[in-house]
Amino acid sequence: AFELMIKKDRMNPTETSYIEDIAKNLAIAKERGARTVWLINEEYWGKKESDQEYIDYKIENLSLFLKEIRLLKN
Repeated sequence: AFELMIKKDRMNPTETSYIEDIAKNLAIAKERGARTVWLINEEYWGKKESDQEYIDYKIENLSLFLKEIRLLKN
């Protein structure tokens, strides 16, 4: 999914933050140079591999996270 998104939208992965609720899906984004954000959850499939170094940020509240990073840009 990450590769398709990058190609379709012509994005530079190094200028991208990729947010996922399935931790292991962040590995490919990190390999391509994106910042990675795991949306913490307790589902087995979601938290599997959530202790890996390819996760840059772990968040619990997506709305709050997006508001916070928007404020930091101003």
